[in-house]
Amino acid sequence: MSNLIVFDSGSTKTTVVKIEQGVKWNEDSFSSQTLTGYNPNRDNSSFFNELSRLEIKKNDLVYFYGSGMASRSNQEHLRIFFANNFSCYAEINSDLLGAARACLGLKEGVVGILGTGGVVGFYNGTEIVNYKGGYGYLIDDIGGGYELGKIAVSYWLNGRFNHEVETQIADFLGTTKNSFIQNYYRAIKNEGLEKNLKQLSELTKILCKHRGDVIIKELLTQYFELFYERHLKGFKVDKLSLVGSIAANFNEEISHAFKKNGMKIERIIQYPGKDLLRYHFKQNSD
Repeated sequence: MSNLIVFDSGSTKTTVVKIEQGVKWNEDSFSSQTLTGYNPNRDNSSFFNELSRLEIKKNDLVYFYGSGMASRSNQEHLRIFFANNFSCYAEINSDLLGAARACLGLKEGVVGILGTGGVVGFYNGTEIVNYKGGYGYLIDDIGGGYELGKIAVSYWLNGRFNHEVETQIADFLGTTKNSFIQNYYRAIKNEGLEKNLKQLSELTKILCKHRGDVIIKELLTQYFELFYERHLKGFKVDKLSLVGSIAANFNEEISHAFKKNGMKIERIIQYPGKDLLRYHFKQNSD
């Protein structure tokens, strides 16, 4: 019996969910595991090593959703890997299309991802026909955890936080302010970007813990209002759905920033893997 396998891949981690074809759908009928994150614009040797060890059969139905996968050339590169290593065909799609299918199914609407990075687009029920943001850490990932983490580091370096928050950030980063810049750039050179990108993204946990602090509340308000102004203002709609850890962890702050601009959040899904599996399970069962 063939399996239905869905990959939900971001820059920091990849979730793989699997269910056997023909079984009855329920919350216990599928399995899940986590791999290293994947991004076609960097070295992915660790990801491909982990991926090659998975058990995928020739007749399995494979759907891969990932950051940077809107490009046809990036799609083809990954499709060839699946064909060469597992002799199977894999349908490769962008993470934004995955977010839309997970949140909206076959309905049209605006959907956004606020995870490591940030992007928003209009979904017509079949495909993404317009998107803004999601240009990567070097250009524009506003709305995501990496950019938010960078702002938090800037506040920390400039002494904007109270003593408790400053101490927790220093402990989390494992360095003093005086040593941080030199250590961080050296670490990127020696260890690669992935680990250090993830570190700054996870710095948002401290912001979440102290979200009631006046300075942090100000930081978050300005950040999500900037996301709205830069990426959402052009969409002539009054509601949207969101996917990702930043969306889930800061839903109150995001809802407040968007509500001020006349937009309501309809649904938030932190991890869309299960919802994508359900989507494809239904599509292949009909």
